[in-house]
Amino acid sequence: MLFLVQFAALFTGATFAFDVIHVLLHKWEHSRFSWLRSAARLHMTHHQFLGRDLSLQPSEEKANLRHHVWPEYLTSVAVLLPTFAFLDPACVAAVLILRTLFLVGTLHDRGADYNHRRKTRVNGIRSPWSTLGDYHALHHVYPQSAFGSFTPIIDLVFGTMNPIAGRRFLITGASGAYGLALKAQLEAAGAEVETAKFGVDFKAGNYGALKARMERADVLVVAHGTKYQDCWNANYVTFTDIIEMFRKIGRERLLPPEVWAVGSEIEFHGTFGMKALRPYSDSKRAFAECARTYYRDNEMTYRHIVPSAFTSRMGPGLMSARFAVAVTLFFARRGFRYVPVTYTGFALWNYLFFRFSTQKKTARPLQDRPQDSLAA
Repeated sequence: MLFLVQFAALFTGATFAFDVIHVLLHKWEHSRFSWLRSAARLHMTHHQFLGRDLSLQPSEEKANLRHHVWPEYLTSVAVLLPTFAFLDPACVAAVLILRTLFLVGTLHDRGADYNHRRKTRVNGIRSPWSTLGDYHALHHVYPQSAFGSFTPIIDLVFGTMNPIAGRRFLITGASGAYGLALKAQLEAAGAEVETAKFGVDFKAGNYGALKARMERADVLVVAHGTKYQDCWNANYVTFTDIIEMFRKIGRERLLPPEVWAVGSEIEFHGTFGMKALRPYSDSKRAFAECARTYYRDNEMTYRHIVPSAFTSRMGPGLMSARFAVAVTLFFARRGFRYVPVTYTGFALWNYLFFRFSTQKKTARPLQDRPQDSLAA
């Protein structure tokens, strides 16, 4: 057991050391020191080898091996060699052998290893716990994100797993407390933001004004809603219709459409016997059932945001909308697709139901929707 623990720690430590250097190389690209910019330019040959469109450039193969593949390997060796002095030599040797086997495989593939192959479509589901699958592809599309090579620890620490800067967001409900705060914080982080208002720019069954905005957007944030009036249309019908529309628009894109949708802890705890909340609860729970299907769909990247009550026009709360957004972005930057923004803990319990329930649901046609909810 001790051998396995040391092996995992050594491998992770050597990987993390290179990942730190990897981050610095990208930071140095705009350094005021010419020698740091020169080091950054050497690394940029790696991004020329696999470009932002995820196509390979064979002419850059040798430069990529010299400026990226060998430095990554030598960094890990430099970290590992001193550990012979105080750790099990057999364990250190095992990690060195494993890293060397990875190097041999990459050299055999001339740099086009598992993480560096031409792609026409990236998988929508990327785990926050590993770099398997299409994780590294995001780094080549957005070079200031997804730095992790073998483990995502560097991105979990610095919040660089999911890019914000340079991306285009479309927010519904941006005139509400949460949407307004989200717009401000996204723009402060370098995102481009457009907005759309329920009842003005769109309503149930009428989304024509959204099409052009959706075509420009990389990320759709569905944050509109109501607690007492027209709940079914506001919180369920328009949510599912808009998400399906955005999914179709993004079907042929290199990166799958990304959707953030704001749920509620009422998905878990119900109405507590308050009849006035029944339409709100029904609509939020109906959408949550659809959201579980979106969550498992690798043709899109879906993030489900579940906040405790925050202060807004819907009523008071124990946190501000600004704080709720800050927590949302903390988790979203780290790749979490279920985002609990909670001081009650209900959102954490709700995750078990949301994540592990096997029931699947898709949006129902208008004629099948409860008439009492439609009239609410």
